[in-house]
Amino acid sequence: MLAAGFSVDASDGSAELAKIASTRLGQPVRTMKFNELNAVEAYDGIYACASLTHAHRSELPGICAKIRTALVDGGVDWASFKTGVHEGKDSLGRYYNYLSPNELVTCWQDNGPWTCVEIESWVGSGYDQQVTNWSAVMAYR
Repeated sequence: MLAAGFSVDASDGSAELAKIASTRLGQPVRTMKFNELNAVEAYDGIYACASLTHAHRSELPGICAKIRTALVDGGVDWASFKTGVHEGKDSLGRYYNYLSPNELVTCWQDNGPWTCVEIESWVGSGYDQQVTNWSAVMAYR
């Protein structure tokens, strides 16, 4: 994103990962979880690659609303998730909310008047190298 000329306000929920990202990006990276997002109409886009998949299911409606509030009119949110049918931990002990693609779309549609909510799905892997079903929500304010 930086190489493409975008201004990036980077954050990560983990202080350790924020420090690594700051070094790699050559700019500060805040430690912040999405439920701490308090921006109002500040961003053209929010990119949440495999980060909201770790938020507890009960927190997602509020996070969706906060993301929408943080976007300008016409802004876009993209968020990817490991999908499934119930929340739980992976083989490495990390929590995942494992929502289905339909649950993800419904969560976004129910938490803000988005102009459009789309979903894409694919099979890939994660850090644990296991075959994984993924979906990404793209929502337009």
